[in-house]
Amino acid sequence: TDEDGDGFTPDEGDCDDDDSSIYPGAVDVPNDGIDQDCSGTADDQTILSSSVLESGDLIIVEVMLNPNASDGQWIELINTTDHTIDINNLLLENSFGEQYAFSTSYIAGGSYAVFAYSSDENSNGGISNVDVVFGPEFIFNSGSETISVLTPDGTTIDSVSFTTSDVMLGASLNFDYASLVSAEQFSDIATDNDDTDSWCVSEEAYGDGDYGTPGSDNAICGSAVTDADEDGYDSEAYGGYDCDDNDPTIH
Repeated sequence: TDEDGDGFTPDEGDCDDDDSSIYPGAVDVPNDGIDQDCSGTADDQTILSSSVLESGDLIIVEVMLNPNASDGQWIELINTTDHTIDINNLLLENSFGEQYAFSTSYIAGGSYAVFAYSSDENSNGGISNVDVVFGPEFIFNSGSETISVLTPDGTTIDSVSFTTSDVMLGASLNFDYASLVSAEQFSDIATDNDDTDSWCVSEEAYGDGDYGTPGSDNAICGSAVTDADEDGYDSEAYGGYDCDDNDPTIH
């Protein structure tokens, strides 16, 4: 059994089933003498500091700019490298030129991280897996917006821009990352997500009813089901009038 709820049992390699931060593939926090990733050796992962990151090492793959939840803004990044990244002093910038500098936190190689305005599930829309909080000191525009991730010296690691017409109330925009990776269609991983044609409105409800996939794989664009409960009314997330597209009795 998985006693600590981290997704791994001892038979599957969990070397401490009483601690949910310890499991195969976890971030091995440097210099603490603990083998978090169950590799057999503590502190053995290569950690990239934010100052050495290059364009495309982190890319923005999902953004929630106009949530129904009062404190529900968030973005999702993926670490495209094979190494753990320490985001200490990494900068998040909005279209006003305002910046927010992060303190030490780690993103494992190949993993997603959710950067959110709040970690309070009662106000953030029910997101339980927030990795980094940027509010209340920092906020995004709910319409037209440019989001940038910068190194401490101002080098752009990734940047995406959206217009008001791209953004829908209560639904995130997600980059079709998985299908491009599987088709090996990337020409430049740091610029391919600049094309808004590779983004689409999220179709999967989470938490309190907004749409998105914070911390997990994005939907494949073009696969959206606009009337999921088949009651004849399209979801509000797709411009319709169905306020609960998971219940056919509500429309």
